[in-house]
Amino acid sequence: MIKNVTSSEQPTQPLVIFLYALVMLLTLAGNITVCVVVYRILEAKSKRNKYRGKLVLHEVNRSSSMHVLVINLVVADMSSGLISMPFSLLLAANQDIEVPHLICIAMCLIYRLLIGASVLTMTVISINRYMAICTTKWTFRVRAAIIGIWLASALTSVVPILDHDKIIVNKNVFICGTTNEETYKQLMDLVFGTVLFTVCISILLFCYVNVFTTIRRTMKECYAMGVRSDG
Repeated sequence: MIKNVTSSEQPTQPLVIFLYALVMLLTLAGNITVCVVVYRILEAKSKRNKYRGKLVLHEVNRSSSMHVLVINLVVADMSSGLISMPFSLLLAANQDIEVPHLICIAMCLIYRLLIGASVLTMTVISINRYMAICTTKWTFRVRAAIIGIWLASALTSVVPILDHDKIIVNKNVFICGTTNEETYKQLMDLVFGTVLFTVCISILLFCYVNVFTTIRRTMKECYAMGVRSDG
């Protein structure tokens, strides 16, 4: 068994339980909705393709790769809603529970793995949209991208194993995590997390700003061509 980190000023327990339960339900409902939408889109495209015959190869690849990435994001989010959030909800509901050390290590790894997979998948989706809309030469290996996402997330999630003896239940946030007393290790964790999220956010902003600019420019060109043809 392991000790727990307590705080003298913890939030009201019923409020925390309600918020965790609400977020968990919204996560599950939102991702189920995404699955239904993706299924309906694929079903509609399959029916349409029966009448159109063979589609252009790059059009098929663009649509299918996007759908696969969205499903990958759904898998990461749904796993978080079914594994990480219920565990945090259990800790919030019963703060005196004793969590075995191996389970706490596993939950810490799973939490980091799923968060990393979600963030990296959203980043790869933005790159996918940028390549599909803003570039003329479009090649995207979705299988390699998904393998890279989970491999990178797994590599970052195993970092706490180096200090597995310091993985404990943190009752301030109701998750299992490390408590590094050494200043350099705290700084390393902070810098690593900051650099990772800063890079991902920078890529997201770059890709979607360029996508928005390209779509806006294309719409203006189409409007100008329509005006000239009418004149």
